[in-house]
Amino acid sequence: GPIGYGSKRQHCIALSSTESEIMAASQAATEVTYFRGILRDLGMWQEQEEPTTLYVDNTGAEELARELKSCPRSRHIARRYYKVRELQAEEEITVKHVTSEANTSDIFTKPLEKEAFLTHRKLGKRD
Repeated sequence: GPIGYGSKRQHCIALSSTESEIMAASQAATEVTYFRGILRDLGMWQEQEEPTTLYVDNTGAEELARELKSCPRSRHIARRYYKVRELQAEEEITVKHVTSEANTSDIFTKPLEKEAFLTHRKLGKRD
């Protein structure tokens, strides 16, 4: 399960939801590296065979995280936000898409219909 989470205002203006998501994914990928380093330094890290999975809910951001190509609609995104690509190439992380139905963080980030709210609330509960 998650060991870190956060929500904060981005310091720059994103021109699209894809740009905003790739910025957030790169920040999250950096956090993954940080936590892996702390665990390694404390001697609590047993080498993980698989990369850590990073879920994104924007298909455009998922594609940009995987592909090294650029298109006219994404060329304005600063290179510094592609740290997620670098960490994926190093097999530190892997980026996967999560649907809105399975994304429990939606309960914190957007208004939901009552049924979706109750479903997400139930998904987030731990026994």
